[in-house]
Amino acid sequence: KFRTADGAENVEEALKSLQKEGLIKILDAAVVSWPADRAKPRTRQLLNLVGAGALSGTFWGMLFGLIFLMPLLGAAIGAAAGALGGKLADVGIDDDFIAEVKEKVTPGTSALFL
Repeated sequence: KFRTADGAENVEEALKSLQKEGLIKILDAAVVSWPADRAKPRTRQLLNLVGAGALSGTFWGMLFGLIFLMPLLGAAIGAAAGALGGKLADVGIDDDFIAEVKEKVTPGTSALFL
């Protein structure tokens, strides 16, 4: 987590440089940026950083939807969310992690997921 809405994007630039130099290899990454004046966060997968083994954009969309949109969507999609939660658990993302991200990524902050 970064204390500013653009903190994760700043680190993204550093990671791009390190990857171009062959010093690191990033398999997948996504940024959540929540400007203080926005009602909800912006999310994006870093397609220019990811390799062949990357998780799909659908995965990131489901994860961030579950974290940030669930309170707004209500009970109508509860069953679908339960199934989604099971899929996320299959790749090691449990309810505690989701709750922690939801608590820490707030307006005016950002996060980088690798």
